[in-house]
Amino acid sequence: MRLFVGIPVSQKLRDHLIRSWSELPEKPGKYRPTPPENWHLTLCFLDEVAEEKVPTLVELVSQSTQQPPQGVLLINRFETFPAKHPSHVTARAFPEQQESWKHFVTQLCDFCSLAAPRVDRKPWFPHVSIGRAERGAVLPAWQRGIETFEWKPEEFCLMKSTLTSQGSVYECLEKISFDL
Repeated sequence: MRLFVGIPVSQKLRDHLIRSWSELPEKPGKYRPTPPENWHLTLCFLDEVAEEKVPTLVELVSQSTQQPPQGVLLINRFETFPAKHPSHVTARAFPEQQESWKHFVTQLCDFCSLAAPRVDRKPWFPHVSIGRAERGAVLPAWQRGIETFEWKPEEFCLMKSTLTSQGSVYECLEKISFDL
């Protein structure tokens, strides 16, 4: 099964993003919106993992909370991503204490790699995907500032991602509280 570790977006943040998005006078080109109930911030993409590895992953992910990240995530703009050939419309998150969050994510990926060796090791770019380019389209480089939202996540999930013709469907397999 296709798995990742992510932080579901809180209802308050979801409402803020919906309101901020609706107030924008212009939006980037041709994109397909991601349903708000699917919004999340990915911490670590694990790729395909055998189902029998899930209990081990839950234990490994839980161990990562012994040194939780410090500080809030500041969300203050929408932008297209990545810079070269943009394919996503995102709400960008900036960790207040960037080194603490980077250390947490690196440690989380290290723990997960013990049971999921295909962990994605690209640099962490904290964001919430709110849309994707239509098939075959490349979005323009674009960004718009919004009122800053301070987000202090209290939990995260080991999530299953099922690809369908209508887009991905996400299921939280296990909630893990940050050990604050």
